[in-house]
Amino acid sequence: MSSLPLIVAFIISGQISQQSVAADADKSGVINSALAVLTGDNSHVSKPAFTRIDSSSLWKKTWLTHLGKEQDTIYRTAMEVDFGRCTVTAIFGGQSVNSCGYRIESVHENGNTIVVRFDDISFQTAGPDGGAVQVRPYAFIVLPKTSKPIVLEENVQSYKREEPEWKEVARLKRS
Repeated sequence: MSSLPLIVAFIISGQISQQSVAADADKSGVINSALAVLTGDNSHVSKPAFTRIDSSSLWKKTWLTHLGKEQDTIYRTAMEVDFGRCTVTAIFGGQSVNSCGYRIESVHENGNTIVVRFDDISFQTAGPDGGAVQVRPYAFIVLPKTSKPIVLEENVQSYKREEPEWKEVARLKRS
């Protein structure tokens, strides 16, 4: 098992701590960026899903499912979140091909919602049967705590030279 995810988790945990302090200092209360994003292509979640996480208990369940673990252990990759100051949105692409994860293009408030726009970080392959690489892409987006619904919009443009085309794929309300 690679130690890279563990190192990334420690780095992100430090960034979350530093950036959430900066977010707390923003008196306008307007959310215009993610505090941190963790993305990749090796989730254990096999079906597409979008989840809003506002509590430690839901976070633990979601994180363990992502890691492919049924029970918590000290030997797992860790990522801790302060839910007193943060909300996490999880995007799971399920079984897919030729993706490195998801790029978060923008985060902004739009009236009474928070809109998160994302795009697949994809690549082309060649070889027998096209050479496709089987993956399960994911992204965890850490946002300043909010009670507003989070709207996820995916870029569904057909060709690279076209303008982005945003399609709402989920509307996540606070539970």
